[in-house]
Amino acid sequence: MELYYPDVEIILLLSHSLSHLSWDPYTATYMTLVVTRL
Repeated sequence: MELYYPDVEIILLLSHSLSHLSWDPYTATYMTLVVTRL
């Protein structure tokens, strides 16, 4: 299993997370890391 995910999959994952998770420190940190990678 590869650790690399296409940008589209990342965006879909973020959209899924945002629609089901609240804004908490963990989510904010995760999004920051993803945006930094992009």
